[in-house]
Amino acid sequence: NKYDGWFFCQGKVYTEPQFQKLRLLYNKTFNENLKPKLNLITPSKIPENTLGVNYRYINMYFTNDGKETPFKNIMSLEEFNKKYINEIEKSFDEGKYDKIYLACQHRIFFEECVKKFKDKLMYIELNRLEEHLWEIHRNVPILKEYTDVVTDITNLNSCKHLLISPSNMIFSLLYMNTNISYEVFNFLEETYTG
Repeated sequence: NKYDGWFFCQGKVYTEPQFQKLRLLYNKTFNENLKPKLNLITPSKIPENTLGVNYRYINMYFTNDGKETPFKNIMSLEEFNKKYINEIEKSFDEGKYDKIYLACQHRIFFEECVKKFKDKLMYIELNRLEEHLWEIHRNVPILKEYTDVVTDITNLNSCKHLLISPSNMIFSLLYMNTNISYEVFNFLEETYTG
C-alpha cells in the first residue's frame, strides 16, 4: 500500500528497510518454480572481484514530482549517460574492482562505456538498440530476447556487488539471490520506471 502496488518499479523501494522481507518472499517462489529452468543458458565466467551494472534507458524513468515528468524532459541523454558513467567510475575505484560487467541493450551508452572502461568491461554480444527504440526492434527471435535477458541476470548474479537501475530485471535478480549486495544509482533512487 505504501507504494500503491508498484513496489517493483519505484527506485526508493530498493532502499526501503522492509525490502529484504519482500526479497525472501519472492525467493521462495523462485526456488520452488523457476530455478531449475536456468540451466537453459550459458553464463559467462565472471571474475570474483567484479562490479555488476545494469543500464536502463532514459525514456524508462520519470521524476517523483507527482506529475510523471520524464527524465528526457529535464535532462539530456548526454547528461543522463554522464551521471551513469561517473557513478560507475566512482564505485569501481572505491571498491577496487578488477572488472565491470555491464548489462545494457542501448548502443550509445554501451559504446561510451567501451571507450571509457576499455578492457575492464565485460558484456554479452548482442544487437544493441538505437536511441528511442524498444527491445522489440532488435530484430531477434523472442527466444533470443529472453535468453539475452536471463544471461545478463545470471552474469550479474555472479558479481561481487551491484550498482543498479531499478527495473523488473534487477528486481528478478534480487529475489533470485537474497544475499547479493547492491546500491541504487544515486540519481535514480527517487524515481520510478515507465
